[in-house]
Amino acid sequence: MIRQRHVIFLLSCLVCQYAVADIDALKKRLPKEQHKAADFLFEHMPERDRQLTVAFLAENVDYAYRAREKFPWARDVPDDLFLNWVLPYASLDESRDPWRKKFFEMFGDTVMACGTAGEAAITLNTTIYDTLNVHYSKQRPKANQSPAESIKAGKASCTGLSILLVNACRSVGIPARVVGTPLWVKGGGNHTWVEIWDKGWHSVGAAESKALNRTWFAEKASEQVGHDPRHAIYAASFKKTETPFPLVWAPAVKHVSAVNVTANYAADKAAAVSLDDVKKALSGKTLSDLLARLHERDMRLSLDDDESVRDLIWRKHVEEMTANKKRLEEHSQKAVSYDGLTMRYAYKIVGERPKDGYALYIALHGGGGAPPRVNDSQWQQMKTYYLNGVTNGIYLAPRGVNNEWNLHWREQSFVCYDRIIENMIAYEGVNPNRVYLMGYSAGGDAAYQIPARMPDRWAAVAMSAGHPNGVPVDNYANLAFLIQVGEKDTAYKRHTVAAEYGVKLDKLEKTHPGLYTHATYIHAGRGHGFMDHGLKEKTQAVFTDPAAWLAKNRAAETSEIDCHSIRWLDKHERNPLPSKIIWDRRATCDRSGNKDKGFWPSAEKSMLHYWLGIDRYDKDSELDARRIVVEIVGKNRIHVKEIGHFVRFYLSPDLFDLENELIVEVEGRTLRVRPNLSLKTLVESLLDRGDPNFLFPASLTLSRNPEGTWMLE
Repeated sequence: MIRQRHVIFLLSCLVCQYAVADIDALKKRLPKEQHKAADFLFEHMPERDRQLTVAFLAENVDYAYRAREKFPWARDVPDDLFLNWVLPYASLDESRDPWRKKFFEMFGDTVMACGTAGEAAITLNTTIYDTLNVHYSKQRPKANQSPAESIKAGKASCTGLSILLVNACRSVGIPARVVGTPLWVKGGGNHTWVEIWDKGWHSVGAAESKALNRTWFAEKASEQVGHDPRHAIYAASFKKTETPFPLVWAPAVKHVSAVNVTANYAADKAAAVSLDDVKKALSGKTLSDLLARLHERDMRLSLDDDESVRDLIWRKHVEEMTANKKRLEEHSQKAVSYDGLTMRYAYKIVGERPKDGYALYIALHGGGGAPPRVNDSQWQQMKTYYLNGVTNGIYLAPRGVNNEWNLHWREQSFVCYDRIIENMIAYEGVNPNRVYLMGYSAGGDAAYQIPARMPDRWAAVAMSAGHPNGVPVDNYANLAFLIQVGEKDTAYKRHTVAAEYGVKLDKLEKTHPGLYTHATYIHAGRGHGFMDHGLKEKTQAVFTDPAAWLAKNRAAETSEIDCHSIRWLDKHERNPLPSKIIWDRRATCDRSGNKDKGFWPSAEKSMLHYWLGIDRYDKDSELDARRIVVEIVGKNRIHVKEIGHFVRFYLSPDLFDLENELIVEVEGRTLRVRPNLSLKTLVESLLDRGDPNFLFPASLTLSRNPEGTWMLE
């Protein structure tokens, strides 16, 4: 109902009464202290606007001054900024609507709790478009829509959205202006955005940005050329200047003035800080404290110091983890709780710790869908079931979080596995590249499910006597996978389904050489029980060709194989930075920790996959990320084979040559950028992942802008 009243009122704004107004008539309607506003408007308004009514202009001036009195940031705005970028009733050549009074009433309460102009502007940018029911669309009636026209259509271009945001900001006393460029230097048409003033000008993508100066076009803007009218960046000015604002929809119109602000978008050339500077910045602060400061002012890193800085930051992280009371309690009590469920576990350390850290074997028990005593009994058995295969490592058996059939892969389970692994890395010196998963029966069900949903945690997986329940296998691409099943395990057709999954992996391995390392062992003559944990010298008769077994059954050839799951797992180590990634978002899990406030330092785990991310997405359109496939060619070229419209590349010098330009190929386009190394990105990526192999000093985002053009930031 509220939105309907807003729409009815603003549609009425489309009907403007025109009658010649002179400055004297306007001044009679205004108090003396507002006469300078009348003088400014009449001195700089386009000739066509001299037909606006006195009532229109008087209301505009009145509510501009009301905002200046009401909002604390507005009272501090210098007169010249107030007159040119708060007072004006229009930005470009759009129709003139009496929007100010209604916007003042609509959005005043929205920003009342904000402390700064910048905070208020971002609050408006993230709320007004839903409030007014206006969203980006190429099907908008015209580019330069006024607020009432955009509200009537329910859709607008980037220019129409920018005009709405500028007016909303001005209505609450924030200096704001439309900014744009006619043509990007490295491809793509025109684009329009907003700048707001908060002790300096800051860029905001209309209906996109959730923070100041965080826009998808920042890298593009830094490459624009100020002396070339086609590629310069202009800020619209109500005050007359000698520079016209380029109206790409009306190139002959020159009465809209502008300021050339290209230089303000030049790439930051700040010198890299030293290792000592990083140590000073970290002194006396937690990593979370440091990150908060880096969001305000980042520190650029030198590639020469990257390894030392990464080591410093990781050691600080381990220090904080081992001193954390909650984590210490979890580790000492061998129990992790999340969202009302608890994962208990037992573990045993075998042998001397290797130089690069212990291997960690997580073994999941059978049972499920049974009384607690049955599942407890299965857990007790799993505490030693595979243990005889461990030579140097930590064998850990978790108890399912409840007694349901999927007790190992409940929503809460994934968060618990992550937490246990992080704790074992910090407290027991586990090598994060040698973390293995195995499971029998109900544990085998989970061994299919868990790596499909969080594959980048595991080096290899051994599934025994489980059922996949239809989970896609594409995400197994960069881990090793062992399938074991009894030939006569007919319940739920575990035997044939396991063979069919083996065939799927055979085909994927042929299609993607080097990926989908796997083996399929169908134990001859055995049912739901078979020896996948026998002595080293003991071999088993197994069918290793699942396609042949499906076709021939007993007539297929068998081989004598050592089938101990741990000995098979030990042959494999995780590659945390694979050159080719296949990310199927059909198989996902919520690892954000959002249901327990403060569980993780950040809430991005679910949105990250090896060195890819769809995290911190702040565009206006819906995130489309169903399937992403990328491959690195050489040290500097990323070939994007499948994508929605957004992906973030996290960059490591162990994978890329960060001293030189990186090239991204997507849908026939070639984009180039030279990345900067950032302490903020390094700390952020560590707090996201809790893994020393996922400390990234740089990142790029590839996104399709509202006009459909690919942009690399």
